[in-house]
Amino acid sequence: MTEWYSTFDAVFFTGIATMVFTCFAIIIKTALASKCDNLNLCCGCIKIHRRVELENSIDANEQRENVKSELLKEENLENKNVV
Repeated sequence: MTEWYSTFDAVFFTGIATMVFTCFAIIIKTALASKCDNLNLCCGCIKIHRRVELENSIDANEQRENVKSELLKEENLENKNVV
């Protein structure tokens, strides 16, 4: 019984715990970054259903605002070149 305990010390168990928590963090990051309604991870062991309609509408509004600001910048540059 003491053989395995002396073979695997605290560094080994800390490394294993770190790998497990890192995998869970990557799974959560993937789920939050995804724009999918349904997400199945780990062969269906983890199933996530999200409502992304609000996120998509926010992204569309941000994209429209970015286009407007780029057009205004171009107009300002053209006005400076004319003067």
